[in-house]
Amino acid sequence: MGEMTVKILQLGKHDNENIIQAKKILEEKGFQCSIEELENLIDSNKLVVQKNLEFKINQLEYQIAELEDLHKQLTHRVRGFIKMDISSCKMIIVDKFLAELSGYSIDKWRETPNFIQTIVHPDFEEYYSSCIKEMKKGIISKLMEYPIIKKDGEHRWWLQINIGAFDIHGKLVSISAVIIDNTEQKNAERRIIESEEKFRSFVEQSIAGIIIIKDNKIIFTNDVIFKHSGYTDKQINSMNLEHIFHIIHPEDHWFVKVQFCKVEEQGEVPEFYFRIISRDKRIIWLSAQLKKFTIEGETAISCIMVEVTKRKNLEQKLQREHKLAQSYFDIAGVMLLVLDKNANVVQINKRGCEILGYSREEIIGKDWIETFLPSRIRAAVQRTFNKCINEEITPEDCFENYILTKDGEEKLILWHNALLRDDNGNIEAIISSGEDITLPRLAEKIIGDNEVNVAIRKENKSAN
Repeated sequence: MGEMTVKILQLGKHDNENIIQAKKILEEKGFQCSIEELENLIDSNKLVVQKNLEFKINQLEYQIAELEDLHKQLTHRVRGFIKMDISSCKMIIVDKFLAELSGYSIDKWRETPNFIQTIVHPDFEEYYSSCIKEMKKGIISKLMEYPIIKKDGEHRWWLQINIGAFDIHGKLVSISAVIIDNTEQKNAERRIIESEEKFRSFVEQSIAGIIIIKDNKIIFTNDVIFKHSGYTDKQINSMNLEHIFHIIHPEDHWFVKVQFCKVEEQGEVPEFYFRIISRDKRIIWLSAQLKKFTIEGETAISCIMVEVTKRKNLEQKLQREHKLAQSYFDIAGVMLLVLDKNANVVQINKRGCEILGYSREEIIGKDWIETFLPSRIRAAVQRTFNKCINEEITPEDCFENYILTKDGEEKLILWHNALLRDDNGNIEAIISSGEDITLPRLAEKIIGDNEVNVAIRKENKSAN
């Protein structure tokens, strides 16, 4: 009978024509009933439908009451809660905490239409006004952030989180919102931005080139890098670590790769030098330092570079001149010796090594007086040396003293001395040239002794 009832209800209006039609359909299906029975059946179904509808309405009203009660409880528990009527822009609900946040009373909040707009910072009035206009059109800004001016004049940043309430026609009727004071966070963000701006300004004005590499890709470079290499920022920033080696001088490839392996293992690589080939084929020397650090939770490598082409060229020139001077130093036929202010050997030439019988490595850095002079003359020579260094006396143009060779032999050296001064005129070393006069002195002594002997013999003969 339930299935039959559904079919009758689907007929629509309860007129005689429909009832007769329904009776005919039932009889075709094998059901026998009178028109009176059908009318009673339809009326009873109408009653059931009506009662079901009333029950559902009661249920919905109960649920709405529960939701309203829950809403009230939530509004009391949430700090900074407001509810604003869209048509009047007046506050229906205002949490007392907002009086503390703004410095204005709750009554002031409720009495003043669109109260927040009256305390918004002038720079953000247009922004806040546009948000309210959008709300009146039914468009809700889920998040709003703006500065306000408290009653005492203090500026604070507020974050407003919005939820809309709509009527049965889908029209926005009110906004429920929570207001949070996020001044400290905004100040922290501002400090970070200022720090980033200062860092970027420092980096861009720095004479050093800076590259930051993450996952073997270049994620940051400053203008100095472009000036060094001749490549554009777009070209540099499209490179990975392997591409960079196309710029590095081929002879320095392996050396630089070793440094990048070191920074991965050790975390930092001190200053090293390498060459790059610029886009216009110039060879440029760079001084570089590598350091591993963490950025956004991931490992990155910073490479700070300074062009040192002029310095390296000067060093190479000085090295060539030093080698040339060393060659002159070494081919001299006399001993050439340089002593620092403490009488330590700074430099000695090939001839000096030959006279002493030591290698250059065995001599450099040793105390000249204590190591290479006979003990009987060390104190006297030390006093004379100190007086020269302190400018109490002027070094004699030439003087003689004995030196002690590696095999213990004493040799007599004729010295010529001169003081070496720094750029400020202060004495920093003594340079001496020494000639081995052991044999000539021995020859003179022998000749002298012979002459004495001859004279004695002549005198003795005359006396006889």
